Amino acid sequence: MELTFESIKLFLDASVPLRVMSLQEQGGPTSEDFKRVTAHSNLLGEHGDALMFKSKKKGLTAEVANAVADSIAVLSFTPGGINIFNRLWESKVEEK
Repeated sequence: MELTFESIKLFLDASVPLRVMSLQEQGGPTSEDFKRVTAHSNLLGEHGDALMFKSKKKGLTAEVANAVADSIAVLSFTPGGINIFNRLWESKVEEK
C-alpha cells in the first residue's frame, strides 16, 4: 500500500505541533532530545521508504513516521528551523 504525500503531511501537521508544545513546556529541546533524534538516523536510513510504502512488518511504518515527526519537532528549534516536505518548521521557546 502506498501512502500519499498528502497523508504524510496530514500526519505531520497533527503530530509535530503536539511534540513542539511538549518541548516548549520543558523549556526547549535538551541535549538528550538531540541525541534521541540523532539515533533515529539509522532507522530512517534503513527503513525510510516505509514512510511512502507501508511496510509489511507490523508497526514499522508507524515507528518511522513517529521518528520523522520527533526529529522535525526537535530540529525546528535550531536556528532557521527545518525545511522538509515543502514546509518550514521553525519553533522557539515561549517567554514566560
